[in-house]
Amino acid sequence: MTQDEFTDVFSHSLYNNKGVYFIGSGISVPSGLPDWKGLIEKFVKEIGIDKVEDTDDLPSLAQYYVNKKSKKDLYGAINDDFSNKKPNHYHDIFKITNIKTIWTTNYDDLLEKTFRNNYELKISDKEVFTFVEAKDKIEIIKIHGSIKRNIKDIVITQSDYEDFFIRKPTIVQRLKVDLLQNSFVFMGYNYGDPNIQNILTEVRRLKSDKNKIKHYILLKDKSDQKFKLWCNNLERYNIFPVLYKDHDDFSTLLKKIALKSRGNSVFITGSHTHEKIDDLKLLIKYIVKGNLILIDGQSQGIMRTVVSKFTTRCIKKKIDYQNRIKYFPNPYAANSKFANDSSLLPQLKNFRKPLMKASQVVVAFDGGMGTCAEIKVAQEMGCVVIPFFKNKKSKTWKLIDKIDSLDSAYDMKLKAGKIEMLDLINILNKQF
Repeated sequence: MTQDEFTDVFSHSLYNNKGVYFIGSGISVPSGLPDWKGLIEKFVKEIGIDKVEDTDDLPSLAQYYVNKKSKKDLYGAINDDFSNKKPNHYHDIFKITNIKTIWTTNYDDLLEKTFRNNYELKISDKEVFTFVEAKDKIEIIKIHGSIKRNIKDIVITQSDYEDFFIRKPTIVQRLKVDLLQNSFVFMGYNYGDPNIQNILTEVRRLKSDKNKIKHYILLKDKSDQKFKLWCNNLERYNIFPVLYKDHDDFSTLLKKIALKSRGNSVFITGSHTHEKIDDLKLLIKYIVKGNLILIDGQSQGIMRTVVSKFTTRCIKKKIDYQNRIKYFPNPYAANSKFANDSSLLPQLKNFRKPLMKASQVVVAFDGGMGTCAEIKVAQEMGCVVIPFFKNKKSKTWKLIDKIDSLDSAYDMKLKAGKIEMLDLINILNKQF
């Protein structure tokens, strides 16, 4: 499967809350943590094993260590590696992805640090079927335990794997349910990783002709024949490999998923005291006809004009617009000082983060302080920002060189003050 095909299909699953990430140790490596092989290799040196091969049975090696020492010693050896690590660029991308549930075999606390207080952590059988009350919170399920929790929850030795289905039946059942109902993407695993092998076995057990849900695994491309044969064999499990060339290619792929996971959504920002914008009807017509989702931040000015004209056109065309608009609270209704009090900008930006996380594209018209703040939040959240500035005296004009170029011809017309609505629509058409 090509990256583009995968991105389109899986981002659609994420948008409909039917997509799940399953994360392995490779995601934590850029933070200075070892992968599975590196972790095992470090502590088994104490029992006389100097080198660990890719083909070695890693849980068995961990078991040999515990046999000679203890599980407590093993925990101490792991804990030394996992202290004071910070999230990396992969975690930054997860933070701006429209995702509700993340499964992981990792012991580290990097996901918790990434989402700060905006997550619910589930490790034990008792926790795993509890309901996530806040809809904007991320559910993190640590199937093999956490370094910050009870050592008894850590799954690393051969006996841990053997007893897993007995010790954690509820987690196993939850995994089965999720695999049957959602599309999974596995990442951060090598093709010889025992963690992924165990999950593949479970996926294989659940596979049936009636269950058409596809799962995917992101893998660095290798030229050797064993790797190719292994990838081909994955289709028996209904898991389809998506290959990338290097770490940059992998990051680019994750960013595309993050952006497209928001659906074909557009948010329009501009001054509360805007002047009449020529040909606004063309933009509304394109949004309606293009089957785009309109993000309504419920602020005054250009947004209210767009929403009013959008709903009117939908009614005339007999289109159910209720499923075409997503509403987010109006911060200015909560505090009218947001419009012109610069000391409140940090609060305004935090208020707008959920909105921007739901927007793939932000169209920015001329505006003041509030519009500038929204543009900056949109950039932080990875949105595609398309400026449509005409007033060189507006505050937004100062941001024109800080917005990534989408099209050089568009930029030239914009800076020359000759931009037209059809130019904006052409750019939107390329994005969607």
